[in-house]
Amino acid sequence: MAVEVEVHGNDEVVHRVNGFEVLRYQHPQLEPEEESAKALLGAGAPLQLSFGHVALQAESQPVWFRNIRIRRLAR
Repeated sequence: MAVEVEVHGNDEVVHRVNGFEVLRYQHPQLEPEEESAKALLGAGAPLQLSFGHVALQAESQPVWFRNIRIRRLAR
């Protein structure tokens, strides 16, 4: 399975699985009512997300990742 996430700052995020687009959204932001977001906003984080960390997550089962590549997109 190949998973791609294409991020254009705060403008647009596109998720693909095996080359097929499965999710697209614009202007991601923190949810002000969530406890973790409240802490971030209270510490001065902006509401609109335009930078951050990359995290790989698996739930309930062991998983192995390989061929992880991060590259800067041409502007």
